Amino acid sequence: QRKDWHGWINTIIQNNLFALPVGLEIGWVRYHHLFRDFLQEHLSREHPEEIPSILQKLAQAYETRSEWEKAYHVQKRLEDMDALAGLIERAAPHLLPRALVTLETWLKNLPPSIRGIRPGLLSIQGSIEYMKGNLKDGVCLQNQAESIFRERDDPFGLALTLTRRATVHRFLGDYQSALQDTEDAIGLTKSNDDLQLIFADALREKGLSLFRQGQSRQSVKILERALKIYTRLDDTSHIPILMMETGMAYAALGKEDETQRLLEQALQIWKQSGNLTWQANALNNLG
Repeated sequence: QRKDWHGWINTIIQNNLFALPVGLEIGWVRYHHLFRDFLQEHLSREHPEEIPSILQKLAQAYETRSEWEKAYHVQKRLEDMDALAGLIERAAPHLLPRALVTLETWLKNLPPSIRGIRPGLLSIQGSIEYMKGNLKDGVCLQNQAESIFRERDDPFGLALTLTRRATVHRFLGDYQSALQDTEDAIGLTKSNDDLQLIFADALREKGLSLFRQGQSRQSVKILERALKIYTRLDDTSHIPILMMETGMAYAALGKEDETQRLLEQALQIWKQSGNLTWQANALNNLG
């Protein structure tokens, strides 16, 4: 029998039945916070054994929607440090570019025994150190992570760590080491459907290192290839950044029309997302 959900929601709203409307759209409601608290307290008292399963499903739902902060706080309530560390490792690629302090705080809140044995966490900490300007510490941590991933024969973790280390090598001016890391990462990922995002990251790092060496023409080809993969995967966090980087490589070749086209596209994306910092960077480069 088909249920009249729309009618029921309207009845709840019209009669103020322990619910409040959400946002401006019609038809979305949530429990009044006092009624929500009552239900949660009742569940804790009457069916405590069901709570862990509910929290785990809630954390997974938040993670699926890339609501990492909410997923973290729900997962933390379960007091499973290994599961919490796994969540942090999965969140890191999304949070490193935009929430460095949050990510570092999460790492510090983990027990030292967990931080020291999980290579994924060592790799993340290495990236954090490099972004804080501690480049040598960043390389050291990435070296530790690489060694463990090789011992465990983990291609995903190894490729991710090699790509992150390539970034640090590039900022240190060690372009040959950066290129070697990217070649190794490309070899691990290019034929693996599940590792295409890391493949694109490795291509990007290779292109940027070549650009720093003055090989702009080859750099453009590789950066354009990475951009196509990011676009296909709809990786919105990397697409505008790579547009700017590719635009700068085109500028070195004297192709100002291509540079302007890519910078304006990146600017529009950041306007839509409201990112003022990157808007300023794009406008500065356009100028």
